[in-house]
Amino acid sequence: MLEGRVRIPTPCRLIGKLAVICLVAVWPLRAAHAYVDPNSAGPLYQLLFPMLIAIGSVIAAGRRALRRAWNRIVASIVRTGPHSEEGS
Repeated sequence: MLEGRVRIPTPCRLIGKLAVICLVAVWPLRAAHAYVDPNSAGPLYQLLFPMLIAIGSVIAAGRRALRRAWNRIVASIVRTGPHSEEGS
């Protein structure tokens, strides 16, 4: 019945529709003639940059802790596994 046609999965169609709706919603209806101060993002940068550094540090520390825990688990399995006995 639908030979030669590719069926797009429902989540992809939903994301596509959402993207089109967002694009239409933010599309300017007319040109804006305004002046934006070049340093208007300075306070925002001063607020967000330390938060981003803190979040990155927490993620890095969490990854290290998970890696150490995983290595300990693997080492204990390898040491106490059925193939680690001598003379078998």
